[in-house]
Amino acid sequence: MASWQFILVGVLAAVTISSARDCTYNDQTFADGSKFKLPSSGNCIEFTCTNGGFRATTKECEQGSSCFPLGHEIVNDCRKTVCQEGDDNSIAFINTEIMGIHLLQRTVKRMCQKVGFQVNFTNHSLRATAATRLYVAGVDEQLIVEKTGHRSSVVRTYKRTSDIQQVDLSGILRGEKKAKLAVIDQDSQDIRNHQTENNPQGLQREINIQSSDISTEPLRRNCKHIYLLFR
Repeated sequence: MASWQFILVGVLAAVTISSARDCTYNDQTFADGSKFKLPSSGNCIEFTCTNGGFRATTKECEQGSSCFPLGHEIVNDCRKTVCQEGDDNSIAFINTEIMGIHLLQRTVKRMCQKVGFQVNFTNHSLRATAATRLYVAGVDEQLIVEKTGHRSSVVRTYKRTSDIQQVDLSGILRGEKKAKLAVIDQDSQDIRNHQTENNPQGLQREINIQSSDISTEPLRRNCKHIYLLFR
């Protein structure tokens, strides 16, 4: 290991603890169990936040992949970027490791606080919104099941039909329309989430998504709209 790597390991060993288990470095908080990597002669030095401190190990990068700089938004493995276009601020990454429910809850809570949401949406809120958006866009239910990780019967509790879909349905029954439900107008349709553990009374909460925030471009050309902020 080069001298700069020893120095870096020493610096990381002196990081402050922002909570009982999380780690803080360069004003960034890393949840317990999260990882990032630094390049080192073709390999990666992997740093893992472990109960308030960083543990360093050296791992070989997968063929054709690259290591990421310290403190990048999502860097917990030697992974290639999903997006092939755009500047450094518009690149999204995929986290291929399974995230525990507690880490996911903390991540969603932190994201809500940073953007100033008055209501604390949960990871279930995001899942319900994702299922609804896929549903109104005409995605097959089996694909929605695979994406959300739920059984078909559970996915049905997440999906919400729109007024426009109901009108189209009536048109189909009258023989005025083909049997294809229209995609909703995102400017006027609120996507509602299901009852969550933080909402025991079953009160409806809304996530308003404007059409200007949504692109029909493929993922590789839609980088600026997709961010997976797991760290």
